[in-house]
Amino acid sequence: MFLLNGADYPWTHSTVDLLDELKDIFHIDEGELLALRHCASELDPHYIETRYPDAISGSRAPYMYYDYKRSEECLKNARRILEWVKKKIQ
Repeated sequence: MFLLNGADYPWTHSTVDLLDELKDIFHIDEGELLALRHCASELDPHYIETRYPDAISGSRAPYMYYDYKRSEECLKNARRILEWVKKKIQ
């Protein structure tokens, strides 16, 4: 989205930070931004937890902390953001 609009891509893995950068490019209204930021803030912690075996305290592997409900929540939030992205780039 950044490159399509001639903007520099910020060096971050945070979806919250990416949305904050995009809000000025796409003039996202406050209500929509809050909804998207909520989805992003729910997803951001999972970047580290799922990627690094020692990111979660305890002796269990990260995948053992993800049950069906937690996984579905993550997918719901990711889909919401992806739907918004698709609308903006069409």
